[in-house]
Amino acid sequence: VVTNADELDNRVYYYAILDEPAPVATAEASQAPEAGNPEAYAVAQQVPIDMGDVEVSAPVTPESFDGDIRDLPRAPPPPPGPPVEIPEGQLPDGQGDGWDVETDAEPPAEESMYDPVLDTGGFDYADAFTPHVDFEGMGFTNVAPPDTVGDVGPNHYIQMINHSSGSQFQIWDKNGTSLAGPTVLDSLWTAGGACASGSGDPIVVYDPLADRWVMSEFAGSGNHLCIYVSKTADPVTGGWWLYDFPTPNFPDYPKYGVWPDGYYVSTYEGSILGVYALDRASMLNGSPATSQRFTISSLTPSTTGGCTNIRNTRILPSDLDGAAPPAGAPNYFR
Repeated sequence: VVTNADELDNRVYYYAILDEPAPVATAEASQAPEAGNPEAYAVAQQVPIDMGDVEVSAPVTPESFDGDIRDLPRAPPPPPGPPVEIPEGQLPDGQGDGWDVETDAEPPAEESMYDPVLDTGGFDYADAFTPHVDFEGMGFTNVAPPDTVGDVGPNHYIQMINHSSGSQFQIWDKNGTSLAGPTVLDSLWTAGGACASGSGDPIVVYDPLADRWVMSEFAGSGNHLCIYVSKTADPVTGGWWLYDFPTPNFPDYPKYGVWPDGYYVSTYEGSILGVYALDRASMLNGSPATSQRFTISSLTPSTTGGCTNIRNTRILPSDLDGAAPPAGAPNYFR
């Protein structure tokens, strides 16, 4: 798996996952500088994006959960006292070593950042739509930040949040009726190992091409992505495949994207960003699956030709919603 930058400007960076090797990716400014904002398009020349070597993991054989989620214990109530705060780059219990998991370097000073997709125009509330369903989700579990996420399918909605025991999730039908939970995610884990004790940063995505669900968190010790793939369209009684993907560094802020040829993941690893492609076809079948990984430098002024108006520690994979893309279309990281 390699990366190539086909359509970049100095604000929003796109990384395409390709099937064939490519040379060092480049970032190229695509628009002229904006009047009155000289830093808005500071990257005027091609800027190399340094990629690490591709790493292919050993096949990961999944475990299986075949029970009914309604039979699992409910998540314990929030602990008393002030909120439990999760520092950036650190596990909730303090096992992390700080911002930079590779060098223990101090984080750079925060810079002013311009969000290119921020809508600064007015909003006509008269044109606002009325929700078809409005119901209360899970409440605050006294863990900050809560990292609230959710996704919706044809018949279900799943919400996930941080919990003092890891990640907590709950499943509703499309009318807002609770079907299962709230439950701690690692209560589904039927095997031992690091993923038997999860530690948060929950993610849930619906795979519309396969009519399946994917939930994830990282482990409470070591460097692991703990990934749960539903066996059927029914996340309550249909069972789950359980995958423990070890990672070279602590996979902070994991973000997932559904794509026809893989599940794509980005992670924040301090001075570098991890980019993963997971074997989606095997994971849907409960077969041994591998991950492919490479890294890029964090997007900082030094790696982008001096541009300061960027988000310097995050990229996001494309996540499919709707019809499938054209055959062979790559996944883009933004």
